[in-house]
Amino acid sequence: MAGLMPLIDAQNILLNSARKLDSEIVKITDSLGRITARDICAKRSQPAANMSSMDGYAICYDANITSWDVVGECKAGTTPCDTIISGQAARIFTGALLPEGADTIIIQENITIDGSRASLKPNCTMNKGQHIRREGNDFAQHETIIKAGETITAAKIGLLIAAGHDHISVYKKPQVAIISTGDELREIGDMCEPHQIPASNGPMIAAMLNDCEIVYNKIVKDDLLGITQAIRNNDHCDIIITIGGASVGDHDLIVPALRNLKANINFMKAAIKPGKPILTGKIGDAIIVGLPGNPASAYVTAILFLLPLTGYIMGKNSYMPIEKNAQLNHELPAIQERAEFLRAKVVGHNIMPYTGQDSAKISTLSESNALLIRPSNSPNIATGAMVKYIEI
Repeated sequence: MAGLMPLIDAQNILLNSARKLDSEIVKITDSLGRITARDICAKRSQPAANMSSMDGYAICYDANITSWDVVGECKAGTTPCDTIISGQAARIFTGALLPEGADTIIIQENITIDGSRASLKPNCTMNKGQHIRREGNDFAQHETIIKAGETITAAKIGLLIAAGHDHISVYKKPQVAIISTGDELREIGDMCEPHQIPASNGPMIAAMLNDCEIVYNKIVKDDLLGITQAIRNNDHCDIIITIGGASVGDHDLIVPALRNLKANINFMKAAIKPGKPILTGKIGDAIIVGLPGNPASAYVTAILFLLPLTGYIMGKNSYMPIEKNAQLNHELPAIQERAEFLRAKVVGHNIMPYTGQDSAKISTLSESNALLIRPSNSPNIATGAMVKYIEI
């Protein structure tokens, strides 16, 4: 099949045409899902000093002493109580700072109290240093706690705040325009005649790019002037996605529109199934990604091209699809030049490709949790063989 770009070459061409976005400073509370632009170090240690991990009694450990005079009380949120010496104890609560001289905590369940005298219960043991959270045990001041290129999660927000941060540097969100083309397309909720279909691809792709800023997501008729204008009006975006019309039929107008705008087209077909009619290029600084119009084709090409692209320009450390292994539950025939990505279901360690792989079937896509990978020119694969897949 002349003119088909091998997948890895097509991906490399796309990513090599891109550049990472600039960074910006955001509040920690607004950083969920953002990508760190630089390494972040702790401004303080956690704990900031030695403290108790249990309610009990702080002592200066001596294996020969099992009874102590209680001379103070240490509570969380207060400065430490007075220094203690051998033979003395301080009542202490979880999270309280350890007083000077203390090096061990005995939990309250192992102590009997008689007036101001605390004694270790019979058959209870104690070990030097027990039940103490050491200064810097969680993280130390100046320690790198988050690397550049990591995604901020809820737990990382907690870590950053505990480490003394209120703002961080993250990569900007890509501004993305989505242009769905086709006279047959209708808006969400509109009544459709038999020759019409709801425009599901635009919202589906937008949902896949929920870490981007979607600034335009509209239907454009199969009209060269209208498509050209829609692309021109969005050339300030980082990425312009067109859906449908990227093939070579009489009503496929994406390529003519891009040529009208003097855009650079990198390639127009890839050796993959589904998704052969995909194109990428640039108009000014905006990257063009032309996805096929069939839902499964649009989804698969978004997995293989769009998500790596947005991940790369947002500065993610890992942006290519992660491949996993599973055991095939039935035989697959040999294939030729086009690599295949079969919609499939992974259950446990087994993978089952669906029999209906028509690229227009969105029901199969919605039931799938994996794309079974068949590299180009793959031979027949027997039942029980290990195969690779991408989790979706």
